[in-house]
Amino acid sequence: YAFGVFMDYLVEEGAETRRLRRMERQGARLKDHVILVGFGRVGRQAAAALRENRTPFVVVEKNPHRVRRALAEGVLVLEGDGGDDLVLKKAGIERARGLIVATGSDADNLFIVLTARGLAPKLFIAARAEEASVVPKMLRAGANKVIDPYAVGGQRLANLVIHPVVVDFLETTLRKGGAPLSIEDILVEPESDMAEKSLAELDVRNRFDVTVLAVIRAGEPVVNPPGDFVLRPGDQLIVLGTREALARLEEMAKGRRGE
Repeated sequence: YAFGVFMDYLVEEGAETRRLRRMERQGARLKDHVILVGFGRVGRQAAAALRENRTPFVVVEKNPHRVRRALAEGVLVLEGDGGDDLVLKKAGIERARGLIVATGSDADNLFIVLTARGLAPKLFIAARAEEASVVPKMLRAGANKVIDPYAVGGQRLANLVIHPVVVDFLETTLRKGGAPLSIEDILVEPESDMAEKSLAELDVRNRFDVTVLAVIRAGEPVVNPPGDFVLRPGDQLIVLGTREALARLEEMAKGRRGE
């Protein structure tokens, strides 16, 4: 009996090792993806949101139990320390579009942010902070945004009571996984047919059935831009519409016909 149990253990461990190696190879092929460090409660919520949004991502986790949980859920995962240069390179940090740092330790998160910023100076980094005093340190270390999940949770609870209809709208009508509408940011590329044309001239509402909520120009938002607002290369449009309509508009913004 003991020999049988031992053999089962060896077979299971071998299968898990093979899965991890296979995932390392898959991670090496990722591009324009998100790296998620930490697969605890906050990390799993972030993973669910990324999966719902169909955004490719890879999890980096050093806790063997959480690695096995990620494997069981079919999540692409690399076992290792997110503060290790080699691990982040295996996760494709040079090719990634963003990094989410979501471990439960402020000290670990701070070090991961510092390490990642050194490897990828232009990478967008969003980090979790347990203590408010750590937020400015995270920002100085290189994080673009720092979130206190408890503060966000408290604000959401308050909004549920104060503005229940608005919260319901945002969480149902605009829910990307199952509802018809989404809000996306779309970049106007230099070669786009949209550049140097007004919103009225482009008539995106009728041509694409989308609504331009705002335009971000040089970091400054122009909310509810008028029809005579002329788009420039580098402008970011905040747009409301169906996933399919937004995809067509994005093609045009990139310089390819979206009609």
